[in-house]
Amino acid sequence: MERRVQLNHHNDGVADYALHLLFTNDVDPMVAKYWDKTRLMKALFEYVSKLDGYDWNPQRSHRGNTMSDRRLLVSEDGVQKPYIQIVSDCDSANDDEINPTDFLSKLKESI
Repeated sequence: MERRVQLNHHNDGVADYALHLLFTNDVDPMVAKYWDKTRLMKALFEYVSKLDGYDWNPQRSHRGNTMSDRRLLVSEDGVQKPYIQIVSDCDSANDDEINPTDFLSKLKESI
């Protein structure tokens, strides 16, 4: 999450497989082996849904509040891939002024 704004993921989103790869590279291998992509995405969705000031794929909010309602597909090399866009209330501020929360660390603590 520290790189979320730097990499423009708050605007463009990030592929779920890429986010899973970042997670597995950031945690102990003994922990990572228990966290497949589906389990991580479900836990992350639940966490973001309960976190004040953050939203999951907000452009899909009119469809509902479940993970499947908020599903975002982006074409990558002609193939539709699931993407995640986590936005913060602070994202509308100047990107240079944003001090992003250590989101991944908080997620790991809650697990």
